[in-house]
Amino acid sequence: MDWCEPTEDEKKALRNKEDLPIIGVIKGLNSEDLQLIYESLAVKDEYRKDYMETQTTWISDFKGYWGVNHKQDPDTSPEFGTDLLNSHEPQRFRLYYAAKYPERVEVRKIHRKTLDFLIETEDALKVVKAYHSLIQK
Repeated sequence: MDWCEPTEDEKKALRNKEDLPIIGVIKGLNSEDLQLIYESLAVKDEYRKDYMETQTTWISDFKGYWGVNHKQDPDTSPEFGTDLLNSHEPQRFRLYYAAKYPERVEVRKIHRKTLDFLIETEDALKVVKAYHSLIQK
């Protein structure tokens, strides 16, 4: 999997800077791998409400980002819906959620890419946590 450095604007949009490794890995995926991993992961039933609430915030952030870039109100622009569907944000969000909360998802289809994604993001988060604990000393 490739790491793709988020832009400065994307970094500013992050609510939690520790999520940067997850975003970098997701951003580095091509659309085929993104879809493959998305389809292989499912949110466990007991976490569906949390997933939907967290996704609403994610999409709201996307709307804000879209509105600034397009200098339009996404709530009144007919382009926004099409752009949202073409953006793959729902797929990116599921991958983000799975990497952030692996205990809340289940792997429905085992693919090497899915396993690589989960391992890579878990390892990256461990490194970030270790780094933050070192600089706090």
